[in-house]
Amino acid sequence: MLSSAFVGTDQRSLNVTFVGGREDLFRYDAEVLEVATAVTVMPLQRLTRKLPSGTAITLEGHRREVRVVLREALGGRVLVNLDGSPVPVLASVR
Repeated sequence: MLSSAFVGTDQRSLNVTFVGGREDLFRYDAEVLEVATAVTVMPLQRLTRKLPSGTAITLEGHRREVRVVLREALGGRVLVNLDGSPVPVLASVR
């Protein structure tokens, strides 16, 4: 589930934050779904290395971020989670 997002000055770049796995074990890519009224970003978790059989992975959460570029400017569209709940979007100062 997305926590928040920052939109770039181009209105197409989004940095979205979410709770994910440990940085030493996981990296994230993302898929974007865009329609006329809304956008959603789905972080896709990937293991960074092969783990030995039987290795336990703890479930603590870490603040993670992934950057995506939209096909069109966010404009008046709302960023939502897959359940339809809105995600706060702030203007980036970067």
